[in-house]
Parts: sequence; structure tokens; C-alpha cells
Amino acid sequence: MYYRRRRQASLPTTIFIGIISLVLCVSGAIRYFREKRDYDTLMKDCTVQTDAVCIDSDSYVVTTRQRYSSYRTTWYNSKLEYIVDGKKYQYVENSKTEFPVGSVTYVTYDPDDPTKVYVGSAPTRRYDSALHNVIIGGMLLVVTSASLLSRMRNR
Repeated sequence: MYYRRRRQASLPTTIFIGIISLVLCVSGAIRYFREKRDYDTLMKDCTVQTDAVCIDSDSYVVTTRQRYSSYRTTWYNSKLEYIVDGKKYQYVENSKTEFPVGSVTYVTYDPDDPTKVYVGSAPTRRYDSALHNVIIGGMLLVVTSASLLSRMRNR
């Protein structure tokens, strides 16, 4: 019986993919921990709440395409104005939540630096998206490692 030998990628290609996947994994981990630290610092520093009024609102649509479908997401840039110790501050919130002009919400700010602010009860956790790079890079790293081990075993 004749078995067809499976074709393998060349050694330089395998090493190149391994290096790319390692860079992807490490850069994703660095980004994750940096953004997580910024999130935790903002949560710790911002302790005072005040009312904010939406003075301007703008929207835009982002279309995300996947294999066989696409979907649209509306994002809003809302300019909020709040007053701390008689001084007016403005903050632009970029989110999926619409704040109509004239609506009142609350912001949580740092009493030592009122320009450090977030809207609502907690800031947006944007650091979770960095884990995608870690997962994809890790999976590629496992595949290339298996390919290299298979090569070494066949020699």
C-alpha cells in the first residue's frame, strides 16, 4: 500500500511563522497589562461624581465584515460638560451609548486632576481586546512548535 507523504512547510517558513507568532503573543500581553494598569489607576483615582450635560453629539457607523456576513455598529462621540469648583471642563465620550444633546448624566473624576474622568459607574474595559493577539499568537506558536518537533522526530 502506498501512503502519500504529507508536504511540510520549509524550515525557514516555519521559523518565520514562529517568530511572528511569538511577537504577536508578547505584544498582545504587553498591551493587555499596560491598558489594565491604566484602567485600574483610573478606577482608583476617580472617586468624586458630578452631573454632566451633553452639549454636542455626533455619530458614525462602523461596518464589520466577517466571512459570510457583515454587521453595522453605530458609535457616538458625545461632548459632555461638567463643573468642578466653579470651573467648566469638557470630556468627549466615544461609546455605543447615545447621549442626546441636553441630556444629563454623571461623570466620575479625580479630585486632584478633574480632567481625568470617565462616564458612568465604570470606565470601558478596552484592555480585553488585547487578549485576541495573545490567543492567536499562542495558537500559532503551538502549531509551529508541533511542526518543528515533528521535523526533529523524523530526522
